[in-house]
This record gives sequence, C-alpha cells and structure tokens, in this order.
Amino acid sequence: MRINLQELLPIQAEVDSFVIERLGKEVSVDNLILAFQVELFEYFNAIGTWKWWKHNHKIDRERILDELADCFAFYLAILNKTEEIANKRDNKSIIDEYENEIQENLNELIKQQMKSLEEPMELINNWILVIAASHETEYEIHTTQRFAIAIFIATQLFEEITWEEITNAYKKKSKINIERQRGDY
Repeated sequence: MRINLQELLPIQAEVDSFVIERLGKEVSVDNLILAFQVELFEYFNAIGTWKWWKHNHKIDRERILDELADCFAFYLAILNKTEEIANKRDNKSIIDEYENEIQENLNELIKQQMKSLEEPMELINNWILVIAASHETEYEIHTTQRFAIAIFIATQLFEEITWEEITNAYKKKSKINIERQRGDY
C-alpha cells in the first residue's frame, strides 16, 4: 500500500475553499486538529471492537471507509495548512516527506504486529487505547502517527483493503462534502 498525497491535496484544497467561502473566514489548524480527533474517534466507534459489552457488533466496511475518509479529509486539510505545503504546493519533495512518514509509521506498526502474539482485534483495541489514553502514557502521538494508525487498523480489519479503495472512499466523501457546502449543511 503506497500513499499518494500529491493527487489528493488539491482535492482537499477545493473542499476547503468551499468551506472557507461559506464561513467567510479561514479555519485554524487547531480547529482542524480537533476535527481530525473527533473524526478519528467516530472511526473507532464505527470499528467498535473495543466495546467489550456489545456482543452483536458487526463490522460495516462501508461505514468504516466513510469514517476513515473523514479522518483523511481533515488530515489533508491540516497538511494543506502547513506553511511548507501552502507556500510550495508543487514541491513534491515536501509532500514526499509526509508520504514517507506515514509509510514509515505503517511499516513500524506492521513490524510490531509481526512480533506480537495478539489477535488482530486485540491489536486494534490496543492501538485505540494508546491513542485514547496517550495523555496518560509514555506515548506522544502526533497527527500523522494517528492517521497511520487509522490506516493500519483498516488493513487489520480488511486484509484485502487497498490504497485505491481508501482513496476512492475519500474522493467519494469529498464530492459529498462539496455538495453539502453548496446546500445548507
């Protein structure tokens, strides 16, 4: 699975321009990070494996992809706000650095999984717990790591998932978000 942010950052910039136009002002990076965090927890809620009290939980692939697409949208919006990308949007080397960071995080997660004897659902629950309780642990997890963990979890839930499928879910949601902005959302 190889990430291609170069293709997707302009799509998110278009969505963001609709939002900014409707708001009449820029959105701060802090608000984007908060939105990313909320969407990340909505994603975890859709996964639901951590709900030990719930015995009839079904994993809904489309819902999970939809929630992951929301995470992706805010992650890309954050990247579009970073000064180095905003000022040099066509600078592929800067975008490559972000792609490589995500890929390195994914590779590390996969390597850790290989060493682990945990079942995939236990592994997923442990990563959700690390993110949820990161303020109480020795882990300091930044947004790119959180995004990589979200993708990693999707790969654990659906072994056959592809980057193309995740990207298509994001593109589909972006079109919906633009239509929402044209309406009364």
